[in-house]
Amino acid sequence: MSRSARIHLGAMLCLLLSPAMAMAQGVSIDHRGVGCVLAGKFPRFDARLDPADAVARARLHFRPEGGPHWYFVEMKPEAGLFSGILPKPQKTLHRFSYYIDVLDKGFNETRTAEFALDVAAGPAACGREKVLAAGLIKANVLVHAPEGVAGAPRLPAGFAVDGVVAAGAAGVAAAAGAGGGGLGSTALILGGVAVAGGTAAVIAATSKGDGGSSSQAPGTSSAAVGTYALEQVNGSPLPVVVVDTPCTGFADSGRLVLRSSPPDYEMTETTRFQCLNGPGPVNPHSESGRWSEAGSSIAFTANGASVFNLSNGTLTGATLTLSMDMLSEAVGVPPRRVTTTWRKQ
Repeated sequence: MSRSARIHLGAMLCLLLSPAMAMAQGVSIDHRGVGCVLAGKFPRFDARLDPADAVARARLHFRPEGGPHWYFVEMKPEAGLFSGILPKPQKTLHRFSYYIDVLDKGFNETRTAEFALDVAAGPAACGREKVLAAGLIKANVLVHAPEGVAGAPRLPAGFAVDGVVAAGAAGVAAAAGAGGGGLGSTALILGGVAVAGGTAAVIAATSKGDGGSSSQAPGTSSAAVGTYALEQVNGSPLPVVVVDTPCTGFADSGRLVLRSSPPDYEMTETTRFQCLNGPGPVNPHSESGRWSEAGSSIAFTANGASVFNLSNGTLTGATLTLSMDMLSEAVGVPPRRVTTTWRKQ
């Protein structure tokens, strides 16, 4: 073979192999490991996956401390991130581990390291040095049990059944008395009541789910319903300084979900702190309640004491503008009132 032929053949091989080599690198995962979650709330874990359009599936795997099997939930794209929500850890569960696993469309797999985190009764118990996961008051979580493991519970011990839907062909059962909140395989949970001998894989243990109804609730419109991402605070794009003493707090991200049936809302805002001696805590704040609409004005009524003291919002196209409190973690420092802009995703 002549030298020119060898060069031509080499160039052709490079062209053929380059796409496969690029895909072999997989999807990169940008995720800051969580060190603490709150008992009794649904913890949310976020990651930025790049390139996002190459993701075939993303999963959040978890297991209690000392547990033999890994369970997982699917992570879904939302507001530029991929998010996964886990069942509520109970106070009896002190620690559990998790990792994120991503498969791209070229069947290349990428995963993070395993992270071990604490389950705390409140934010103060987590400590300032640990990243605290956002805790949701209400969620519907589809949990996948270990594949190919005969007799594995449908939910690991230490996690509450409220709001959980267990995936799989095997039956599900309550084992809260013997397994610390786990689900076995001999009874069906319907409305929180165990029915022996069940073979379905659905748990309807909460009366505050999304309902699944397609009917529109009075006082709400399909145009307003959806998920919104926080884009600006007082006219400036994120991150924005919202607390300046004793550490600097940056509003890092925000998420607002408006549902139609029932007409409820859920807002989460995350503030990241930077102190003189290094990075401070990452504090998520959340609130939920009911909302109503009159023309372009949206009113919010919190469940219990309001965290953000939301004003009526103004919806213009896909943009929602409202005033709210940004919280300070410092004792004696009042919340800062700001004007925020949210964009529908």
